[in-house]
Formats: sequence, C-alpha cells, structure tokens
Amino acid sequence: MAAMAMAAAMAAAMARPRRCWGTRPGQRRRLSASCPRKTPSGAQRHGCGTNTPGMPATSCSTRRRRRGARARPCQRFAHPAPAESLRLKPNSSPNPCSDPQLPPSPLLGKAYGSMEAAAGAGDEEAAARLKDDFTASGARRRRGEPQPRHWIVEEVQKLPGLLIGTVLNLMLCVPFASSFFPLDWEPFPVNRMVGVQMWLFSTAVCQLVMTLMSDFPVAMGMMMVENIPFMHSLAETAMAELGTGHDALATVVVTFALSSVVVGVAFLALGYFKLGNATYFFPRHVIVGCIGGIGLFVTQTGLEVATKKKWEWDTAVIAEFGTAAYAPLWALPLALEVLLRVLLRVTRWKLLPPFFFVAIPPLFYAALALLRVPVAEARAAGYFFDRAPHADVTLMWQILDFKKVDWFVVSECWPTIIALTIFSLMHAPINIPSLSISTHTDVDMNKELIAHGVSNLAVGFAGGLQNYLCYSNSLLYARCGGGGRFMGFVLTGLLVLFFFIGPDAVSYVPRAMAGCLLIHVGLDLTAEALVDSIGQYDSYEYGSIVLITLVMTTRGMTAGLGLGVLCGTLTFTLQQARFAQAVRGVMTAATLKSSKWRSPRETAVLHEANRQTLVVQLQGNIFFGNSSQITEELSKQLSRAAGSVRYVVLDFTIVTAIDSSATETITKVAQLCHSYGVCVCFCRGSGEGFPCAAPLSERLREFEDDEEDESSWLHIEDDLDSALAWCEDGLLRKYSTQHGLEGAIKQDLPLEFRQIQAILSDVPMPKIAVLLSYFKGRDIRAGETLWVQGSVPDGCGILLKGHLVSRLEEEAGTTEGVFPGAMVGEFGLVNNRLRGSTLESSQDGKMLWLSKDDYTVMRKKQGESALLLSRICIGYLERRVTHVSNRIWESRCLPI
Repeated sequence: MAAMAMAAAMAAAMARPRRCWGTRPGQRRRLSASCPRKTPSGAQRHGCGTNTPGMPATSCSTRRRRRGARARPCQRFAHPAPAESLRLKPNSSPNPCSDPQLPPSPLLGKAYGSMEAAAGAGDEEAAARLKDDFTASGARRRRGEPQPRHWIVEEVQKLPGLLIGTVLNLMLCVPFASSFFPLDWEPFPVNRMVGVQMWLFSTAVCQLVMTLMSDFPVAMGMMMVENIPFMHSLAETAMAELGTGHDALATVVVTFALSSVVVGVAFLALGYFKLGNATYFFPRHVIVGCIGGIGLFVTQTGLEVATKKKWEWDTAVIAEFGTAAYAPLWALPLALEVLLRVLLRVTRWKLLPPFFFVAIPPLFYAALALLRVPVAEARAAGYFFDRAPHADVTLMWQILDFKKVDWFVVSECWPTIIALTIFSLMHAPINIPSLSISTHTDVDMNKELIAHGVSNLAVGFAGGLQNYLCYSNSLLYARCGGGGRFMGFVLTGLLVLFFFIGPDAVSYVPRAMAGCLLIHVGLDLTAEALVDSIGQYDSYEYGSIVLITLVMTTRGMTAGLGLGVLCGTLTFTLQQARFAQAVRGVMTAATLKSSKWRSPRETAVLHEANRQTLVVQLQGNIFFGNSSQITEELSKQLSRAAGSVRYVVLDFTIVTAIDSSATETITKVAQLCHSYGVCVCFCRGSGEGFPCAAPLSERLREFEDDEEDESSWLHIEDDLDSALAWCEDGLLRKYSTQHGLEGAIKQDLPLEFRQIQAILSDVPMPKIAVLLSYFKGRDIRAGETLWVQGSVPDGCGILLKGHLVSRLEEEAGTTEGVFPGAMVGEFGLVNNRLRGSTLESSQDGKMLWLSKDDYTVMRKKQGESALLLSRICIGYLERRVTHVSNRIWESRCLPI
C-alpha cells in the first residue's frame, strides 16, 4: 500500500507544471512533462531532464554535479501560476537551466518555494523575480508579447492624428467653402460664409456616419469637393432665370439638397442590392480625364480665391490678371506652391504639406509685422478674406425657403443633377479599395456603399451637400497615428464646435493659404491625369483623357462627363477594331482530322486530300468593327489558293459574342465561298447555336439546297470534329467517284467487328472473333451508373445500342457522349488504373461486357487476344490525344 501511495504521489507531482531555475538571474522557463523540447544537439528534453539517444536520463542537478557545480534541484512552487503563464510561445528559447553558455548565477543553489520564503530570507531579487513570474505581464514579457495599455493611454497617443485631422478639415474648409457659389454672383443675398456652415455640417454628419457604420477605423468623411463645378453649373442655371436675389439662392440650395438625396439613394441602392461591383463599369481613362478636368478647375478656383476675381478663358480677363492690382495676389500663393514643390523634391517627409499649409498664416502675420504693414491695410489690399458679419448658426436653414423656390428651374437642373450623381458614384470604386490596400483593412464594398447612402440621405434631407469617404485625408490620418471609434466621435465634436464659431474665424485666414492649397491640390490632380498617365494608356485612351480635361475645363462638368461617355464608347470600339482580331488563324486540314474511324486506305487518301480543306478559326467578340476582317482574310486565301480549296470550315468554337451587324457579314461569307465554287461548313461551337441573339442559323440555312443532302455546298455543325468529318466524307466521295476506293470497312459486318477492324486493320477476322468470344451480352437501363470516378475497374465493354455519358466529377459540367460502336473502360482494365470519370447511361441499351475475371482468364489462355486488347487501348489513346478539340480549348486526353 505504501508503494502504491508513493507511486500515486509521484504521478501527481509529475502532472504538475515544473519550474527550472536558470544559471542567470531572471532566466526561468516553465515546462510541462508532456512538452518535449529539442536541445541544440538534438536531445529530447522532458521537463527538467534530458534524454540523449544512447544515454540515460539525467536531471539538471546531475549535470551540474558532473560540471563541478553545486547541486540545485528543480523546485515546484507552492503557489500555482496563472494559466496564461503556463503556455509556452512557439519556438521559444530552450530551458536556460541546461544551457552551459549562460553566466553563473549569484543565487546558484538557492531555491524558494514562494515569494514569502524568498522575502523572509532577505533575497529581494529572487522575490521580485517570483512576483514577476506570477503576473500576466511577466508571462507576456517572457513570450515577447506587447504589454496591454490602458485605453486612456492609447487614446492620448492618437492625439497627434486627431490634431492633423482637425487641421485638415479646417484647412480644406476655408478655400472650398468660399467657392460653393460663383464669385460673379453679386450682390450675394446673404453672408457668403454660409458655405462654411454647409461644409462643416455636411462633413460632421458624414464623419459621424462613417464612425458608426464604416469598417475603416481611420475613416474621415468630408464634403465631396469634387462636385463644386457641378454646383456652379446649378447656380448659373438659377442665376440665368432668376437673377441674384433670394429666390435664386433658395432654388440653388434646394437643388444642392436634392442632389444629395439622389446621390444617397443611388449609393444605398447599390449597396442594398449587392451591386457594388457595378461601380467598376466606368472606364478608368474616363475617370482620369474627369480628374484632370477637376484639377484644372481647382487650380482655376485657387486663382479666383486668391484674387477675388472670376477667371474666364478670355484674353481680356487673362490680361487683367496680369495687372498690378491682381498680379501680387496670385503671385504670392504661386510662389509658395513653388517653394513647397522644391521642399518636396529635397525631402520625403510625408507630413510636410499639411504642416507647410498650417505654417502659412503665422508666417504671413510675422511677415506683416517685419514689414510694418498693418493688418487692416493688407485686408484692404485683398490679402485676407472679408470680415464677415455675425452669421446666425441657422443661416443655412433660413435660406432654405420653399416658398421662394422656382420648381421650373429645379426641373431644368435635372440633367446636371444626374451628371453630378454619376460622377459622385465614381469615387467609391477608387477610394474604398485604395484605402483598403493602403491600410491593410478588409472591408465590404456593399456595406461601405450603404454607409455612403445613409450619410448623403441624412445630409440631403437636412439641406446639406454631398459627402464621401475621403481617401487622402483618411490615409494621412492613419499615418499620423489616428483612428478608432472614440477619436471619430471626438473629431465629429470638433467639427460641430467649429460649425458654431467657424465663419468668424475665416476672416483671419490669409487668402494666400487658401489659394496655395487649392493650386497645390489642383496641380496634383492635373499632373495625375495628364503626366502620370503617359505610357499607362494607349493613344486612344490618352487622347480621350486630354480631350475630356479640356472640354470639362472650358465647357463645364456636364459637357465633359457626356463627352467622357462618348469617348469611352468610341475608344472601346477603336481598340476592339484594332487589337481584337476576329481571325485567330487559317490553316489547311493536313494536320487536322476527325475522330471518325477510317480504314487504312481511307486514311491514306485523306492524308493528301485534307489539304483541300481550309479551316478558318475565329475568336473573341465579333462585331461591326472587326467582322470585315473575316471576309477580307477569306477572300485573300481563296484567291491565293487558285481552285485548290474545295471546302472551307469556319470555326466559331472560341467566339464569345456576335452582334447583329456581324451576322450580316457572316452571311456574306457564305455567298463569297459559293462564288468561288467552294463548299462551306459553319461550326457553331455549341449545341445551343451561334453566340448571338440574331437567328443566324436560320439565315444560313436559307442558302441550303437540301438540308438532308450530303452534297449540299453549305452545312452547319455543332463542333469542329463533326465539321471535319463532313468535309472528309465529301472528299472521299469525290475520290471514290473518280478513282474508286478499295479497302474500306465492310458495312455488312456486325458493329463490334467493324469497330475493332477500324482499329486493328492488319488483324484477320478470326482473331477478332476469338477476342470477342470473351465478351458477354449485357443490358443497360436509362439512368444506370456503370461506374463512378475513382472506383476500381471491374471490366470493359463495347456499346452496341443506346447512349452513355462520361462525366468528370468536381468540374464545371465536363461531359462527353459515348455512341454505339465505342469501347469504354479498356484503359483502366488493361493498366489496372482507377476510373477517370463517372459513366452513366442516358437511355436503355445493350453492350458487350468483358469482366475482370474473364480478362484474367484470357491473359492466361489467349495471350495474343490480350495483346490485341492492349493495342485497342493504345488506339483509343491515340485517338483521344490527337482529337481536334485538343487544338482549341477542350481536352479529350482523359480515357473513359
């Protein structure tokens, strides 16, 4: 009993985690007896001992005694460690107590069972180490994991990002908000800084929605400043009809809000119906052209904001900008832009632009102080925004007076609203995937579109402007350490705060800062469209980019976007006509032959006669722009052949689509072949017909003399193999009529004899009869599965009646039909290979079946018959490998 109790105690002790003291202070590792570890020499370590192959197990103390050190046995601690500290990090360092390279420990030989014992012995260092071992932070430190930080500390560390995000919002607010309405709208009915309220309100609502709904932790929402050209177009439409009074302003604000609602509905519909990918349908070069137009417009707006004068593409206006009254106003922001470009060339600091723009106001005030120029004098000269009178925080809603709205003018603005909506939808497929890649964040495009829809609907019903997830601001916010839902709420609160105090602060901002920012952004966008795209697009696409940019700058956003749609269509047509070759290749049928079994004599005849068959393989999308290539190439080939071609096969196997105009061209191909006295066979490539909506097959059959007449000059087949077989039959008929054809397969023989004779033409009929004597009759029913893919072969057979279907499992519906006369299963039986496909019967039928047992008997008694079966197997493999479909896309290399 004592022995059993001792054994139980030892088992319980071994089941507990063990602690090994290392040879260096603070070096300890908890190991489990069930976790073997490899030493550098390859020994297995169990707990604190090692087990080297060929050597008895040793403990730490035994090894130390061998090295002359004092024995220090491993101790079990009296207090269990937390569960987290018991887990070892994968590939962690080996147990330090067995590492002879570590320096000796000053505590060697001293081991304590608890922190209290170490403290009682006066060993404060050991007590501290024990305390560290029993804490979760100590366990994380040993595993190399980062220590958890308090959420307040984490949020404080995000303050620089919050500062940059706030500065970005204010910095962008002033120049863009002051340009919502055309500068030539004078007198403006209310305080022009109402645009600041509209900008801050729309941005604040968007920031709140993005914080709540977006998967991006660094999402920064912003008013969609790219739509300012459309806003000018809406305002100019109202001004032309209503003048510059309150009625025009109320009508314009309603069209702004209505545009936001329409944009929100569009975004929400795309996300709700999972149509996020539909936003990718806009051609990339059209979007780039629009970006170029926006870039020139923003640059132009920068000049207007800096000088407070409307820019027009007119020689008189341009000359006026060169006068002394306006030249210093635009020269200063332009000089600052040149300085920024130079600094960006000599340094790669990503935060330089925002800090550069933030530094402009204090440096401007410092320059005024050094030059002793009063601020009032600089303001009078136009270097500051006008001091705005106190504006009510509800001003943006006071001007939204529906009684003064002219709804007829609103209806006239619908084309611009639709263009604005289409252009607004272009930003999502660019910003969302780009930010996802840049921040390594996986997001759902449809969910982000729903968030955009909710934000624009909320703002639109409240009279605000269109908004979106701003890629550049969000990326800069992320790189500055910002992010998180809490900081998103703080950023929203700051925007709300500036909504109340914003207009009064605008008058202290120099126009040079706003003008420099707009010019910088505008030149970046223009360079992205016109410079960076050089070499990235072909001549058609780049020409479209330049043309869209110029038209959008000179004629407006609506005209530019309409031209973009036209250029996208025209560019696609020209590219397809130039690069999408309708004719893939033209060749004779000398190396192409059908899978139809022929006698040796017929094969020899076709070896030469097949050169009279011309195969024209078509490809891709055949439409009005490239269909003429077919007639041109075929006419050239027939003229060059000079009567040596008797048959033409037009192969549509890899044609994806045919438009109605191209079908007319294809019918002309039939007439062209008939004019040369050539028979033509159209290979549709599918049993479903030509890949077009037009009834092309019916139109072609109108040229047939008799659909059942094999000698007709026009024929239609579903696959290339059947088309070649039709041509070969015609060539053999002509040869037989002129020279006679001996040695053909006798058609009065039973089907199984004819099939084997076609493969083994040199084998006499009696030997074929001996081989077939081992086959037995077998009835098959419709829906019966003869074998499944991957099963062990149990025999082979020859189909006499019915139809079989071979199907490759785990593929996209790859099937092949088996018709009477074909042998199946011979490859698996002869080579003892698993079935390569599943074979089923589609109708009742009959076959000859050779079981595996009968095949074994045949190999023992009739070795020559077994050899004949192997030759049949080789013949079928040769037929499959050389099948004409292997020259296109399909593969019939797998045996059945």
